[in-house]
Amino acid sequence: MERLLYFLGRTWRQLRSATALNLLSLLTFAISMTILSVYALLFTNLSELTQVWNRRIQIHAYLKDGLKPDDAEAIRHTLLTLPGVREAAYISKDEAIREVRSNLGDSASFLEGIESNPFPASFQVSLEPRYRHPDRIREIVDRIRRMEGIEDVEYGESWVRKFSSILSILRVGGYLLGAALFIAVVFIVSNTIRLSFLSRMDEISVMKLVGATPTFIKIPFYLEGTLLGLVGGLLGLLFAYAFYVATSNRIDVSLFLLLGGETFSFFTPTGLSGILLLSSGLGLLGSALSLARALKY
Repeated sequence: MERLLYFLGRTWRQLRSATALNLLSLLTFAISMTILSVYALLFTNLSELTQVWNRRIQIHAYLKDGLKPDDAEAIRHTLLTLPGVREAAYISKDEAIREVRSNLGDSASFLEGIESNPFPASFQVSLEPRYRHPDRIREIVDRIRRMEGIEDVEYGESWVRKFSSILSILRVGGYLLGAALFIAVVFIVSNTIRLSFLSRMDEISVMKLVGATPTFIKIPFYLEGTLLGLVGGLLGLLFAYAFYVATSNRIDVSLFLLLGGETFSFFTPTGLSGILLLSSGLGLLGSALSLARALKY
């Protein structure tokens, strides 16, 4: 315990002796973690939105007019034999027009003058989760289109492909951005620790003369880098939360509520812990790399 307090005391004195340098490093670190956190926030929310949307994907298979009940039942049976199809719910012509009237509300008055029901009977086809991928959905839709008695097939093809493309771009961009920020943060911390180390060469030489081990000398610098990383990560999350508060309401209305009915959410406790662990680890890594160059034990 006494040794731990000693190391913490030395770390604190090191931080105070180069206040301007450490504050500059901390600010740069915090900006980098803010960019990374905001990017991760957008990516995780869009990923969640896509998963919600994928769970709601249904294929609408419209039947040709004049089919007999036995023919519709035969089509339902065939649909259920297709790989990936979990359920095929029959929607009659009467049910279809009732649903349209219900969705239109007061605007459904224009349907009153229609003498015959123009809406076709259909099947709402639900898929197994592992088949909710654009390419696999497309394969199922192509097979349904070739079935006897099917007039047309619809599903949110454009939305599925657009969201998949957006997520792919964000995923690649996240890797590139993460790699760039990783190098930048490690470089910043590494140089900060190195300057801090060089400014204490006299003190370190004395410690070596009285028998201090390399580990004993290095530990305060490891703590300094880790602390810079931890505080930088906290500030980055704080700035990211300010971004979240400033934009969440607008994003809720214009995107998430409109498309998925879900809310734009901040990081979970697990996500927060992961970011703080990452930032602390980057600080520790920067310290280790700096000391490896500065000390040749």
